Order: sequence, then structure tokens, then C-alpha cells
Amino acid sequence: NFLALENHFEYTERLSDVQETSTLKQKSEVAGVSWERQWSNRFITDASATVSHYLLLAEKQDILTTQEINQENEVLDLSAKLNTRLQFSDKLQLHSGYHFSEVGIANTQDINLPRFRDFEKNVLRSHIVYGNVLYASLNKKTRINGGIRANYFEKFDELLIEPRVHLYQEIADNFALELAGEFKNQTITQRIDLQSDFLGVEKRRWVLTDNESVPIKKSKQGSLGFLYNKSGWFINTEGFYKEVTGITSKSQGFQNQFQFSKSVGDYTVKGLEVLINKKWQRISGWVSYGYSKNDYTFHEFTPSNFSNNVDITHIVTLAGTYEINHFKFATGFNWRTGKPYTLPSQEPLIFNDGALTIIYKNPNEERLPDYLRVDFSVEYLWEISEKVDATFNLALLNLTNQKNILNRRYSINDETDINSEINQIEEHSLGFTPNFSVQILF
Repeated sequence: NFLALENHFEYTERLSDVQETSTLKQKSEVAGVSWERQWSNRFITDASATVSHYLLLAEKQDILTTQEINQENEVLDLSAKLNTRLQFSDKLQLHSGYHFSEVGIANTQDINLPRFRDFEKNVLRSHIVYGNVLYASLNKKTRINGGIRANYFEKFDELLIEPRVHLYQEIADNFALELAGEFKNQTITQRIDLQSDFLGVEKRRWVLTDNESVPIKKSKQGSLGFLYNKSGWFINTEGFYKEVTGITSKSQGFQNQFQFSKSVGDYTVKGLEVLINKKWQRISGWVSYGYSKNDYTFHEFTPSNFSNNVDITHIVTLAGTYEINHFKFATGFNWRTGKPYTLPSQEPLIFNDGALTIIYKNPNEERLPDYLRVDFSVEYLWEISEKVDATFNLALLNLTNQKNILNRRYSINDETDINSEINQIEEHSLGFTPNFSVQILF
């Protein structure tokens, strides 16, 4: 298997007779091979090897100062896997295996004026062994999937154990209970150093854990749900809780008093999700509601507890589809409460370490206006031959042309003038957007 993607972006600035062009390039390649052998009716093994490469290049030309900034972010991931599947009986299976991974991440920054060059590269090798037991009763009313993963990181001489379990139990006709829980860890993360990095388009860069300033990110999560399924009705209600430790402030994209701070903290999110779906012969409709509370804890910040940057308290979605002949019509309604942001205080600007700084109120105390979007689409299937089909899709996004605010931040108009004004900067979603696509299937 092989997949390659490449994107190019450039913009040109003009000042009198002077012209400068800045560029951004993003490339991804993935290649892999796999092998499978069925040794008997009860025992199967498979092996695979993959390599993936990611490269982000930015060249920024400053038309006023002739400064040139070159930035690179490169990720190389090599992995090999061996998996086994053993069928003990019609009710019991054992899955086990070994995974090897080597990840290397490099970051480069080169500036001509003043002359500065910084290069950083880190490599991490990990060994993973796992075992997973799957049990399903003959009547399928009880299903259990439980196991454990052991992760060993050579560089840190550290072993992390990750248990996980998923239980499905039918407790009455058409009623079932679902219980899930797991531990996870993550050794790579994305970091934002400056809002202007990579032309301000792709500000995040991948970085590898050093188990100190960038610790291994660890999570614990659990959920409990109830399901109902009968006569075309499907209802799912689920409560969940998740705790993540080892997050860095630079990875969260703060745009307030914590923008340039370096600290390690955690966040917890808990909530409830409800989904109701009804199917008729040609029509399907559903409505979903989600409630969540997502809070940070950074002990080095004041205050240490506040709302997460992506805390969305309420989400409502309504959607429906109708199929007739070769046509499929769909419509959707999306509404959610606004995400948090931080207001500047009424205090005057101050100089902090030689830079003019905005004094902010408590972090993430304000909320953006609610988000609302209505979409409509129609799809036509053309059966060209027995082996070839074509689909034509027309989508009308944001039918009401709603001006949704996605982000709100503040900057200083002139960083050298203490009497300078504070600018409010808003990012808006797309207005009414029609899309048309054709897909050939063979």
C-alpha cells in the first residue's frame, strides 16, 4: 500500500515596486506491506511493516525588513507488528501480539536577520506487547472484550501498563447495558510557539516527549451507557469521564495571559450524550444531544482551574435522509454553545521583559455567541455498468448564511507605544458554500 499527499500555499505582498512571496508546503507519504497466514481453523497470524513521513516547510519573506524565516517540521515513523488470533471455542478468542515503533521528529528554524539557526531532533523507540480476550455468549446477549498492553520506552527505561475493558450485556428484551474503560498514553504532541509560525496558517508543530518539559501524556477514561433497539428505533444514552495528565501549555493554543507560558498540567472532561434514531422504509431521522464540562488544572497558573479552550457545554444535532430511486436527499441542523475566550481588563498596557503586554481578566470566563448551521445535500447514483458506478453530489453548506464566530483574540496595534489601542480579532466560519463533486467507483 502507498499513499502520498501534497499541499502548496503561497501569498504575495506588494509595497510600491517591491514584491515578496511567502510559501508553505505540506507533504505526507505512507507505505506498508502485510502478510497473513491461517495455520488452522483456530489459529491465524499476520505481520505488517509501515513507514510514514510528514514534512512541513515554510518560507516567510518580510517585505518591510527583508527578514527571511525558514521553518521545518519533519516526522518519520517506522513500525512493525506481529499479531496472533487463537479461537479456543465458539465463545472465546485470544488476540495477542508485539509492536515495535521508532519515531523521529526534527524541528528547524533559520533566520537571516539577525542571524539565527536552531535544529532539534529526537528519536524514541518503543516495544509493545498485548493480550486481549474476547468472549461472546452463543445468544450474543453477553459480550466482553478485555485486555492489557505493556509499553516499554527504551530512552526512558520506563514501562507503562494499559488495561482496557468493554462489556455489553442485554438486560431485557431490546435493552442493553454497555460499560467501557481504558488507560492510554501518547508520546508525541503538537506545540504552538508563536501565532505567526508557519505563516500563521499551520501554527502547530509536532514534537516528541522528553519525559521532562514534554512528559508522556496519560489518560484514563470510562463510560456507562444504555441502549434500546426495536422496530426501527435506536436510542443510546451514555455518560462518560476522562482525565488526561501531562499536557503542556504550549500545546493548548492559549491566546491570553498564558500564551508564552511553559507549564505542565491536566484536564478532566465529563458529560452525557443522547442519540435517538428512527428508520422507516425510505426515511431515516435522528437527533442527538451532548453535554460536557471540560476544565484545565495548571498549578503554576493563577487561577489554576479554569475552562478548557475547547469546552463546549451543549451540542444539538438534527438530521434526516430520504431515498427514492437513485436519489438520496439529506439535511442537517447543528447548534452548539460558544467556546470560551478571555477579555482584556480595563487596566493600561504594561511593559513586561521589554515587550508591551495586555493585562487580561480571568482566563476563559467569557463565551462566544452560539454556533448555528443548516446544511442540505442531494446525491445521485448512476450505474454505468455492472462494474462501474458514478455518484454526483451537490451540497449546500450553511444555507442560512449564518455568520458564526469561531475564535476571538486580542492584539496590540503598536507594540512600542504604551498608549496603543487593543485590537479585537475574530475568525468567522464560511458563509453559504455550495459544493459539487463527482466520484467514479469501480
